[in-house]
Amino acid sequence: MSRITLDRWEAAQTAEFGHHQDLRLEAYITATNVIAKYFDIDYKKDFKDKVIVQVGAGPRGSILSTEGNFKRGLIVEPLIDRWPSDIREDYEKVGIEIIAAPYEDLDIDEQVDETWFFNVVQHVFDPKEQLELAKKTSKVIRVFEPIGTGTDTAHPHYITKETFTDVLGNFGQIFKGGTEDGFFSCDCYYGTWNESDNV
Repeated sequence: MSRITLDRWEAAQTAEFGHHQDLRLEAYITATNVIAKYFDIDYKKDFKDKVIVQVGAGPRGSILSTEGNFKRGLIVEPLIDRWPSDIREDYEKVGIEIIAAPYEDLDIDEQVDETWFFNVVQHVFDPKEQLELAKKTSKVIRVFEPIGTGTDTAHPHYITKETFTDVLGNFGQIFKGGTEDGFFSCDCYYGTWNESDNV
């Protein structure tokens, strides 16, 4: 797997933008709730003293479900300003900072408690580069990512379990696609990587 060019990344971003036309929270809340179930987390209670970064949050990222109950919350979302302004406003009204640039370029001035990758790594410049950056900057990394699906304009990378385990070790398990209504029909790799497990 190699880093894609800027032109290829921009084409992927534009194609992915086309997939997000129903911008209602209801269109995204099922995924947010299923992720919470598999991680056994309570968005409103579990992150109040934490610095959280959600990579590729989309128009209605799971971080919105914290309702701002964090120490610091950031999303990395290059498409943010292509959506109507109320999408940005909904993040900002609960105190979420927005970085409208690729995660690979992130320069954060403090230790991140948790970095979240929920259905994003197929769309990026370099999945392993992102995971390496998260490993350097984060105490915890949460992953819930489709694996084994084909590539297309919006999805330039073919992702497997090894995409994650080659960088972070074998910290997760396989979600069987189609087992949760309204969620992924494809298999996913999911789990929580802890810095303390990998010292």
